[in-house]
Amino acid sequence: MKYIQRVGFLFLMITIFACDRMQNGEGKSGIHFSTGEIVLDEPVSLLFFDNSYHLYYEFTTNQKIRKLGHAKSSDLLNWKTLPTKINSGEEHTVGKGSIVYDINNSSGLGMKIAPLVGIFPIQFDNELGNENQEQALQILFSEDAGSNWIEYADGLIKLDNFYSPISNIKISWDEKNQKWVMLILSGYDISFYLSDDLINWEFVSSFGNEVFAKTGEWTKLDFFPLEVKETNETKWILFVSGDSGSPNQGSGIQYFTGDFDGYVFKADRDKPKWLDNGSDNYLGIVLSDYLLNVKDAVFLGSICNLKYRRQGDTENSANELTVPRTLNLSNSYNGLSILSKPVDELAAIESDKKQLKETQFSGELKIKETFDIPFEINLLVDGDDRLYLDMAKVFGIKFSNNAGEQLVIGYHNQRANFFILDPTKNSEDIQELKGFDYAPYVSNKQPIDLKIIVDKNSIELFALDGLISLTRKYSFEESQLEVTLYTEEGNITIKEASISLLNGVLQGYAVLN
Repeated sequence: MKYIQRVGFLFLMITIFACDRMQNGEGKSGIHFSTGEIVLDEPVSLLFFDNSYHLYYEFTTNQKIRKLGHAKSSDLLNWKTLPTKINSGEEHTVGKGSIVYDINNSSGLGMKIAPLVGIFPIQFDNELGNENQEQALQILFSEDAGSNWIEYADGLIKLDNFYSPISNIKISWDEKNQKWVMLILSGYDISFYLSDDLINWEFVSSFGNEVFAKTGEWTKLDFFPLEVKETNETKWILFVSGDSGSPNQGSGIQYFTGDFDGYVFKADRDKPKWLDNGSDNYLGIVLSDYLLNVKDAVFLGSICNLKYRRQGDTENSANELTVPRTLNLSNSYNGLSILSKPVDELAAIESDKKQLKETQFSGELKIKETFDIPFEINLLVDGDDRLYLDMAKVFGIKFSNNAGEQLVIGYHNQRANFFILDPTKNSEDIQELKGFDYAPYVSNKQPIDLKIIVDKNSIELFALDGLISLTRKYSFEESQLEVTLYTEEGNITIKEASISLLNGVLQGYAVLN
């Protein structure tokens, strides 16, 4: 027989948040990589070498100049930004290119050590001198981890089947066939090229015409292999970021699973799936050569949506990446699907973690003590209550502060969706709410798991072992929140719960100029 421990549960929850509050330094705390007041245009590449993660990204200075940024980390959470200088006579578009670590110096560009090699599109006036511009590919390389970049002296890359304008370039290493693979995005066309040395490229195939549904503008690529958890079969994943058309309107990341024989990528289905159902996960990249480094497939996305820019909301410009996530591929949920969960390194910065044993409640459990951002909440909810027709119609967590701001996260049992809701943006129909992001799913998995990460400028929901993710850009005016667990029209049984403060880490963005 189920039991109610309402008073004991409430006492424990108050105890959790009455603990000493962490003091953050100069407002530059958080668990996400951030560029602060400077616009983060997009991540370019994430590499691992010299026992460190290296993130290369494009940002725009206060003087409206686009530059290549470089940050280094040992744990994907504490980042130190480093100076970067490009010695080139050409104006290139940094964020549209790709950077790889040429560990075997196949390019021959490394005179002392294995170099980094970047390939970027550049624009120049054609010989006729009119207003039309042409594009070509430029090679840059670095022998000091990306602090100084040198232009390849023997000219620009010449390609067959070359289309303009170029939206993005992605370079991957195909270990099975021992080849470099370059994908060039132009419109809805993705051209595949192969190379032995990163300099001479051969066109082999294209992808895009067979895609059933195309929405918005395709803007960024990634291409990498993943093993299927249940079978150990290897599939290749093609990420395509789009400026619009995501499940909750605006920008997002769609993906195709398929086979790559070294020449042609054949998708398993002609319609892509979406990596994140939230409104604010865009321009994502995955750790290059993670298999060679015996690492997880780590993902970072930009917490932004172009609909903000189109609506004239300059304050919500991109300046932060998602919490780093580990990607896995599973065939246990309606075909091949990517599961994404926060990296294990996040556990190292947890503090004041408290756990709760099995408890049933209905209505609201209001926490009177406020607590500091960032924090993480994990819930394991018994879904068997539905068999007895007493499971709540809706359950979740409300976050609020003294400024009157509120955000609600939960699962709607009748409508079968996980959601993030901003109740201040009112509407009679919940599906029409501008502040409503949802992921439709009839949960047959028992129990129902929820992981919620709240930081100063974002909130991220993960459910069903990472099958569901919802990322939302949201900045509370105050750094302390009140939490209320709630149900509507019924009970829920919380089998397990844990709440942890997350030690904010200082970011190095202050050194950017």
